Amino acid sequence: TFKDRKAEPKESVFGDIARTYFYMRDRYGLKISKSQEKMLIAWNNIDPVNRWEKKRNQLIKKLQGDENLYVTNYQKMEQLGEEKSNPSTDISEVKEELAEEYAFILNYLSAPVAAIVLMFMTLFVVYRRKKATPQEVSPAVQEKKTDTYLIVTQLANSAISINEKNEIIIEKVDKNNPNQHWVFTKANQKKEYFFIENPATGKVIEVEESNSNDGAKIILNKKRSRKNDHQEWKLEASESEGYNFIINKWSLNVLDVRYKKTADGTRLQSFHKKVRGTNNQEWVLQEV
Repeated sequence: TFKDRKAEPKESVFGDIARTYFYMRDRYGLKISKSQEKMLIAWNNIDPVNRWEKKRNQLIKKLQGDENLYVTNYQKMEQLGEEKSNPSTDISEVKEELAEEYAFILNYLSAPVAAIVLMFMTLFVVYRRKKATPQEVSPAVQEKKTDTYLIVTQLANSAISINEKNEIIIEKVDKNNPNQHWVFTKANQKKEYFFIENPATGKVIEVEESNSNDGAKIILNKKRSRKNDHQEWKLEASESEGYNFIINKWSLNVLDVRYKKTADGTRLQSFHKKVRGTNNQEWVLQEV
């Protein structure tokens, strides 16, 4: 309205705007608040992709070799707030989580009152979560084995490994090297994403600092109990038989061997999925 200096687009372009925002967030690191993301998810669901949006997306892909996957692989999204299978009971993490989720209320309170309210909320949530969490793990679960794999690049006979500096690299395949052993553990029972975990260290592969730009570093880090989208990955079959792209949930970028080098010690990066020459982004899993 003119009085409030606000404007709202027509419902027929809600989805176009939402999918553009999500693309800009994933590709260039555009910041979107939690409340904005909720609104954009709703807009995406209200206004599905139409014929013209698909055509425009393909024209852009032909011109610049890149596409908006929110258009190409359109699907309705689940709203935020879905409970993880292993919610945190760490006081500092829960406090941070609640401060972000209820900022719209806390911001209206004075700082001392907001701090007291937030602390009571935190203690209550931690208590409820601990009460709901089983205190003992059954022997059947403890003894369950997970398949272990080498993750081998199509570029050469080289696998993802860890060097003496705890950096993620590739080096010549060696099935006896525990630094090349990886297990895919479910990040969320309702989703297709996994942690890629090294059993020897108990740490997982992640995109450093949740960076969604091309060239972001791939590092080894402690598994997070929440806000772990940059540690979650899924497999997507490539056109090369038996090979897969390994796609990050946060950025929608893929694991990529930097500069297509094949020498031992070459680092990995996160990069958008290329249209051509993707052999440095394609991987095959070899069971150990």
